[in-house]
Amino acid sequence: MKTIIFSDSHLTKTFDEKKFQFLKKLILSADRIIINGDFWEGFTMTLDEFLKTDWKALLQLLGTKETIYVVGNHDEQAKNMQRYFPHIKIVNDRYVFHEGGKRYIVQHGHQYNLTFQRYVPVNLEANPTSFAWLVYTYMYLESFFIRTIFKWPLQMTYRIFNAELKRAIKKEAKRNDIFIFGHTHSPELDIKHQFANSGIVRHGVGQYLELTEKGLVSKEIWYEPRNKLFSLSKKGF
Repeated sequence: MKTIIFSDSHLTKTFDEKKFQFLKKLILSADRIIINGDFWEGFTMTLDEFLKTDWKALLQLLGTKETIYVVGNHDEQAKNMQRYFPHIKIVNDRYVFHEGGKRYIVQHGHQYNLTFQRYVPVNLEANPTSFAWLVYTYMYLESFFIRTIFKWPLQMTYRIFNAELKRAIKKEAKRNDIFIFGHTHSPELDIKHQFANSGIVRHGVGQYLELTEKGLVSKEIWYEPRNKLFSLSKKGF
């Protein structure tokens, strides 16, 4: 059985065919899909608006698979998605499953109030779409770094927040546990510290975790040429 875990695709109102095809292929390749939060960008559109976009076809495809959707901080409205897609299991906090003698705890990660969350100047969750401009500004900046020579230093800097998560789970983790997060946009597989992060699917790069009988592996595929920079049309996030 092959399980694919991905997070932080932050789908926006602007449809990206290459990103769609990458996600479609990824979904079709798996027996079980776990979305670990921030599947779509709830700070730029409501759930009803999202369900009217062409991205909806992915949700219909996910309905044909064993799909677990762990809600993140950017797509909290997904809690209300169950009535539209009853075959997708919506999980508000964490999803736990056992495989190969290990217990996997899948959680987006925003619940741990990481350093960067404490320095956000406004409460985005209170009225998310009011701060779309702030989200788009961050998207543009991150897109520039990811698509240029600064990808490695940026995601390594993000690992500061992975380290915070590792410290947070240290007291809770039991011998055969593996904690899987998203949220920090920094892919990492650190079995020694019982930690994994699925990374992002945006800015032309698809990062995800694959679990089979051989174990857990971290993968990365560019679904769009890396040197193709972002455009003012907001495409490519």
